[in-house]
Amino acid sequence: MDSERISHAFKEVSTSLKEIYQKRNRTLFFQKIMWGITGFYFLLMLLNLGLAYFPDFRPPFLDRFQATVQNPYANVYPIIILVVLLYPAVFFFTNAFKKYVKKEQTTISKMVKMLFPKVDFAQGMAAPIREIKNSKIFAWVDHQTMIANYGQLRSSEKNQVINIADIGFIEDNTANKLGKGLMHIPILNMLVVFWNYVLKNILINKTADNVQYTFRGMFSWLVYPKKLNGHTVV
Repeated sequence: MDSERISHAFKEVSTSLKEIYQKRNRTLFFQKIMWGITGFYFLLMLLNLGLAYFPDFRPPFLDRFQATVQNPYANVYPIIILVVLLYPAVFFFTNAFKKYVKKEQTTISKMVKMLFPKVDFAQGMAAPIREIKNSKIFAWVDHQTMIANYGQLRSSEKNQVINIADIGFIEDNTANKLGKGLMHIPILNMLVVFWNYVLKNILINKTADNVQYTFRGMFSWLVYPKKLNGHTVV
């Protein structure tokens, strides 16, 4: 690949890359707001559950939200307010995320076609589960493993086929098995959800689509004539 083609491709998509960066930051901003509101909701729910087990312990600031005969729904008002605030937060996040992903996919497709005009490129294809399993690199992968395919390059020339895919999947390791086990325990399951879906999305500067993956990267497999009966791993 010559440097002139690379420079031309960069000039063509440089404006789009800046726009993608802005849309990503906007998405992260609304993501943090959405999960921040959700986090307060979980904390209030945990606090209500905890107070049921420790009736003598009650922080002074909760007195105004204590249910009485005159106002039996006082303790529900904060939760209702958070739920009402959550609707516009989810709307703005979803809208920003869709625009970000659409712009990113369009720019990637344009850039790949400019850099590799003879290569087929597709997004949203089914994950190559059979090839991943046969590669022996991830021996534990089976047909029940959740695998996402974010884009795939395919080059076919004579009897040789080269495939490169951007994949992500979740390994069923000890940590994930422990998390699944804790999900069956009351209160602890709320803490697991709070950590995995609230704190991680607030503290980690990543969009929500790739935070949970055990592996996210490039996977390549080739089809070419050979006389040796076996597997070739590069």
